[in-house]
Amino acid sequence: MDINAEIYINKIVISFNGETRTFTSRKPFSSVRLLVGDFVEAHRCLRQALKEMNVFSIFNFRNPKLRIHPKELLEGGLSEIEKRVLLEMGYGAGAKKVDVVVNGKAV
Repeated sequence: MDINAEIYINKIVISFNGETRTFTSRKPFSSVRLLVGDFVEAHRCLRQALKEMNVFSIFNFRNPKLRIHPKELLEGGLSEIEKRVLLEMGYGAGAKKVDVVVNGKAV
């Protein structure tokens, strides 16, 4: 079971089972320079989005594979720290495997 999460400034777009929904955080998680400036808030938003999309329903016996696509603030590519933040968000949200995808390529 694959899930795509597109990360924009202060919002996350989840695509799962042919459905796409947009989720915004209660508080901003992006900063002027970083797509994820507030890890706790971004993680909470992703976890809530996956919960509302019923990714973790009782009918899904295994944890999902999550592809995270950062869509903004990518000038110069991702630093190792930015990649690690996105990986930690995905694993912390319950995914068994997380790929960070930039411009169609896993990084």
